[in-house]
Amino acid sequence: MKKAVVSVFGFVLIAGILFAQPWIYDFGTDIKSYSNPEHGSFNFLPQPLSGEDFIRVGSSGSINLENPGIADFGSGSELRIVASNTGNSTKASIYNYEGTNLFYIRFNLLLGDFEGGNTANSGTFYFVMGNNGNSNFSSDSGYNRDYSFTILSFTFGESGSIITQYHWGLSSIGTLSGNPISQGTNYLIEIWGNNTEFNKSYYKNGTSNTLNQNYMHLWINGVKYSLKKANIADNKVINSFMFYGAGSNNNVANCFVDNIVYSKALYSSPSNQASFFSNQNCSSNSIELTWTPGNGNKRIVILSTNSNIIAPEDGTDPEANSVFGSKGQQVVYNGTGNSVTVSGLSSSTTYYAKVFEVNGSGFATMYNTTGNTIQITTAEDTLPVELSNFRAELDYRNRIQLMWVTQSETNLLGYYIYRNDVDDVTNAELVSPLIEATNNTSLQLYIYTDETINEAGNYHYWLQCIDYNGKEKLFGPSICKYELPVTVSGAEIPLREGITSIFPNPFNPCTTISYDMDNAGLMELAIYNIKGQKVWGKILEHSGKGNYKYLWNGCDEKGKECSSGIYTVIMRCGERNYIRKMTILQ
Repeated sequence: MKKAVVSVFGFVLIAGILFAQPWIYDFGTDIKSYSNPEHGSFNFLPQPLSGEDFIRVGSSGSINLENPGIADFGSGSELRIVASNTGNSTKASIYNYEGTNLFYIRFNLLLGDFEGGNTANSGTFYFVMGNNGNSNFSSDSGYNRDYSFTILSFTFGESGSIITQYHWGLSSIGTLSGNPISQGTNYLIEIWGNNTEFNKSYYKNGTSNTLNQNYMHLWINGVKYSLKKANIADNKVINSFMFYGAGSNNNVANCFVDNIVYSKALYSSPSNQASFFSNQNCSSNSIELTWTPGNGNKRIVILSTNSNIIAPEDGTDPEANSVFGSKGQQVVYNGTGNSVTVSGLSSSTTYYAKVFEVNGSGFATMYNTTGNTIQITTAEDTLPVELSNFRAELDYRNRIQLMWVTQSETNLLGYYIYRNDVDDVTNAELVSPLIEATNNTSLQLYIYTDETINEAGNYHYWLQCIDYNGKEKLFGPSICKYELPVTVSGAEIPLREGITSIFPNPFNPCTTISYDMDNAGLMELAIYNIKGQKVWGKILEHSGKGNYKYLWNGCDEKGKECSSGIYTVIMRCGERNYIRKMTILQ
């Protein structure tokens, strides 16, 4: 909910720099219409400073407080001024406030038709600042250049164009380069004015700007124009301003205004930016950000998943939430301190942070947007499982078999298998039910067979581990080439005798040796070290052809654990030998 007026003059000492406390005029939330001239129309527009300021609206057009749902002016009402027909005028003035020959003013401005579009093709709006001598601002008529310091005009043209001009002297008019104003767009207008006999300086976004005597700096959405003053006498106090419209065919030219901030000084952003410490503490799902404050009265911190952090705009004072949402950028801190802990982050994820020094609050905020963006990567979110291998391969029946080995499991819910024909886990298909974990501290071999493949190709598999707290981690991909089985005259294809796989490999301490037998009989498995010395052997008898597995515990024939290194497995079937390599890890 907006306040209609926050209006108090005073001085605040911030970090050794003297600032005039601004007053703010944001037009509240009321919806009203006013079409008759009135001196001091306090029942329509509140006074900026009770007992010292005056408001005037009128005379021939209409002035409204409304919220038409256009422009990013906030949730409350805006001041809408409808330019009258040729020969008449519509005027809203605030005058005879406590002025000075130095000032700062800012407001949001949108020009267009009633809906904020671009169909108006006639009419002119003026923004004028100066002294109320000779009833320059309190009358129903236009303005007197002898009492005006700032005169800006916005003339509606064809195809939504706006000719933006400034006036100086009695008859001198200049046009701003680049045609900076168009219909239907929300602009932030800022003016620093200097009607003294000395050059002055102010800070904007941490950069010092020199303002020459009898000049003003006009900023339109961050673009600066250095302009001469109008015809007001040197050193004259500036204590009035107005919005004035005339010359619109069919009264369609509209001026929308909101969030007026005024200071009787060169209101500045902080000159010194806050800076992050070099080291930031982070875990798998949180980051503690710390910084050295600058010379503003507070600061905000933005965290983002994108390195291109969009700086806050003057006149905005966002709410902060230290629990991070998801992707994009978010204000995670707004205050006077030097640290914040941000939670709700993803593990093993890179984030970017930037701190901004601030002066003021609400619509009176001004930022220093310099400074560096830092990059922080959260820690890996460890799961209570030690997984040593994950592998996809064809089994003896020409099906894709997924195998993995765990060294230990604690508080683990289980596993899911995902598959895709490309290396893209985001769009991978879930191909298994939950495979429950055993949750023991000894070696465990898991085997899952994917029987849903019916097309040849390369398939990518991922293993997802999930614990009872909802934490998850992906392993993979493991790639397996699948070819459709070949049949010959309806006959079964004979098995290929030999060692089909050793899994896991490398391993510690155990591995499974898979092999095929094409007939019944005896077979010897023997294991040799890198020196050619036999460390283990066993004669195995088989009742028929088929696929067989043997779990070797990594020990020699005396029961002693074999040392790490490369070993050779030999499968002997009569005169036929089949050889594979394997590695024992420390």
